[in-house]
Amino acid sequence: MPDTSPKAPDEIAEGLLRGGVELTLVGRGRSMWPVIAPLDRVVARRAGSPRRGDIVVLRTRGGIVTHRVVALLADPARLVTRGDWLDQDDEPVSERDLLAIVHSIAKRRVTIDLRTLRGAIMHRALFDLARVLRIPAVRRVGRALKRIWRD
Repeated sequence: MPDTSPKAPDEIAEGLLRGGVELTLVGRGRSMWPVIAPLDRVVARRAGSPRRGDIVVLRTRGGIVTHRVVALLADPARLVTRGDWLDQDDEPVSERDLLAIVHSIAKRRVTIDLRTLRGAIMHRALFDLARVLRIPAVRRVGRALKRIWRD
């Protein structure tokens, strides 16, 4: 008899990605902002080995996460990832937890295909913007401007 119990969306997505299906996922958090904002759509599929700098979809204890590869560890084969907006690396995960590599990001008015030169340039500009915005002095200015705009 087939299993008819309801499955969580993350379980369904994991099964499809592990099966090699190209899948569109919707950004849920701010850890990859501004490269991936909430409600942006990322298209990912299982494809080869990730490289440093790739955006990957992983299975973690907290569920499915889309973060950037910051290091590849050889023994045993593990990935170190981090959200672009975060200050600390994630715990290393096994390559078995790798579900897919992101190859395009659909924002409000533009789709960034990371496999093209144009897409790579746009992606790099957003990544650099994220690095600048993470500087504490810039964050303080941003908070001050928000207070001014609210008043």
